[in-house]
Order: sequence, then structure tokens, then C-alpha cells
Amino acid sequence: MATKKFYDEFARKSLKDMASSISDMTYAYNDTVVPKEHYVKALSQELEDMLANDMNIEINLLEPYLKILTNLQKENPKYFFKAMLMLEKGIKLTSIQTIDIDALEYCWNSYDSSKPKDKKILNDNILDSFDDIKKNGLCRSSIDDDDDDSKTYIDRGN
Repeated sequence: MATKKFYDEFARKSLKDMASSISDMTYAYNDTVVPKEHYVKALSQELEDMLANDMNIEINLLEPYLKILTNLQKENPKYFFKAMLMLEKGIKLTSIQTIDIDALEYCWNSYDSSKPKDKKILNDNILDSFDDIKKNGLCRSSIDDDDDDSKTYIDRGN
């Protein structure tokens, strides 16, 4: 007969007892102190919210979108660009007007004739934010106050 494992008893504990046990286990690893309130909050999260913050799950969910978009862009860059612009501007095929078609064509020609370094579908603010986070981590300067160099860290819900 198999002996009981800690997990067997752990699964029957109350939320606060689970959090306390996890906090104790965390401390046992290199004397790392994490208050049990952190674990109470984490264990109390809705499952959907918890899964949304799991990087592996998010990567798996993003993969088909990235493959589809990459294939569409390779297949026909012009229609890909126009579709992205229509999506961004909220233009529906059922209500598209001639002026919209002219604007799409003009924007495509402008984009297509631009220098390779200027060929960006997303605006510079979004691209700059992405580059800044990649360089400096997930933090941002607090409100544009020249006297305040403090950082405000973004809560990922963890």
C-alpha cells in the first residue's frame, strides 16, 4: 500500500493553512521570506486570471495567431497591411465606402514606398514601449516629472 504524501493532506487544508504551508516551504528554501498573505491572494485568484498570467499558456495561445499573421503577410503584404489598417480603424467590409478604399490604397502606397526602417505597422509609441520594457524590464518611469526618478512597477496580478 502506498504511503500518504504531503500533497494528499495539503489538498484538504483551508486556504489560510495552505498559504501558511507554502510560506513555510518557501522559507525553507534559502531562508526566503514571503508573507502568507501573498499566497492567500494568489490562491484566491480566479482560475482564468491565474492562467492568463502563465507565460507558457500565453505563448501557446499566441502561437497560432503569429503563424497565421506571418503567413498572411508573406502571402500578400498589401492586403495584410490594408486588413490591419481596417481593423485598427474599425472599418467593416459591409460598410466600406469609396473614400475608405482610396485612403487604404494611399496609405499602402505610402507604406510600400517608404524606406525599410520606416516600414512599421504599429505606431512608434507602441514600438518604443516594447523596446523600453525589453531593455529595462517591466517598469516605467512615474508621471513625467523631471524631479522624480522613481519607478512604478506594473502589477501583473501575481
